Amino acid sequence: MFKKTKVLFKKTTLMNQQQDNSIKYGGMANKSWEGLWQVKKTPWDAGKGVPILKHLVDTIYNKEEYNFIKNVLVPGAGSGYDCEILSTLKHVNKVIGLDISQSAIDHAIKLKEKYTIGNVSKVDFICQDFFGVKEKFDLIFDYTFLCALPIQLRRDWASKMKDLLNKNERSELITLIFPLVKKNEETGEMNDMDRTKGPPYILDFELVNDLLTNEGFENIEHYKVPENLSHPQRANNEILARWILK
Repeated sequence: MFKKTKVLFKKTTLMNQQQDNSIKYGGMANKSWEGLWQVKKTPWDAGKGVPILKHLVDTIYNKEEYNFIKNVLVPGAGSGYDCEILSTLKHVNKVIGLDISQSAIDHAIKLKEKYTIGNVSKVDFICQDFFGVKEKFDLIFDYTFLCALPIQLRRDWASKMKDLLNKNERSELITLIFPLVKKNEETGEMNDMDRTKGPPYILDFELVNDLLTNEGFENIEHYKVPENLSHPQRANNEILARWILK
């Protein structure tokens, strides 16, 4: 009886956490993020890691001067494709892929069996509220996470990023800012600039810059992502920005 009660308590606790996260983080199409993953309605899933991230790892972060990068975080990791890319960092010890959906985490764990370039032993997927994370990281990669957050959580997002980044003058937050514009549902043209509709919510560099500089971040580089380094369906709709704490 005790064992059954204990198992029931764990299941109930997990359900309560999922319900709390659904209220806090919202979702799309009248479903929570967990609900969307359960029915495999994940239109944001591009099916592979983002090319600009692999480019950054190959041309910048695998240089010896970045050998301090040991712990990496990907919030809103979903299927975890970008975690595989980040696990190719030469000196990394652990890449944490975080998501509030247990179904997303279960899916990401299964996909580890199909890694072709990544180091499976260095990647962990954890179902947890981003704002409850206590660890520190040398590199954080945000892509389709900020744009999915309810607008009222943006300042908290920036504050938490400051809290999570190691107080090393070279530790970095990478934000792949997306989308810059959305498809107009009535005309089908890419000209919808309504920032109140989402998720995903339209972002731009100025908005992210305001959020992060208010928390003591400094932008060290930003540019529009070249077409060949974006997913085809997101070409010309992304800005790469790198940040350090001053």
